[in-house]
Amino acid sequence: MVVRNGWEGHSPVEATDLFIPFLKENGFDVTVSDTTAAYLDLDSVDLVLQCVTMSDIEQDHFKGLEAAIRRGTGFAGWHGGIA
Repeated sequence: MVVRNGWEGHSPVEATDLFIPFLKENGFDVTVSDTTAAYLDLDSVDLVLQCVTMSDIEQDHFKGLEAAIRRGTGFAGWHGGIA
């Protein structure tokens, strides 16, 4: 799951578009979301690649992400996109 949003100056779409082909070529089934609402249903997700900067997260979205990470879902990002 690629989640991207936030300040356009950080180019979240362009940045993640650089990695999506690599993930697909290496066997990942990639789903892209432009909102953290995707965190409400991560039951079948193995990896969350987040690029969301200068933004807020809804409490229920955070709790969904936190629960997935505690279950063992991978979580990655860059440049403050996971802060």
